[in-house]
Amino acid sequence: MTMYAEIEKPDGTYEGRDMPDPACGEAYCDSCGDCLHCYPHDEQDWCRTGGRWVIYLNDERNPYHAAE
Repeated sequence: MTMYAEIEKPDGTYEGRDMPDPACGEAYCDSCGDCLHCYPHDEQDWCRTGGRWVIYLNDERNPYHAAE
């Protein structure tokens, strides 16, 4: 399965892409802080606070991480 995430790029912009679902404790909603494994935030069940999964540049899951 995949989950939509916003990926921080080295230039400070973000791109959306589907990423493999995180395991419990690997990723949290950027707005409400819920674990995204236990409480998925996808297009069908979006966070009521407008939160999203952001994978920041310093996160090893970020495909641009090595480009820092």
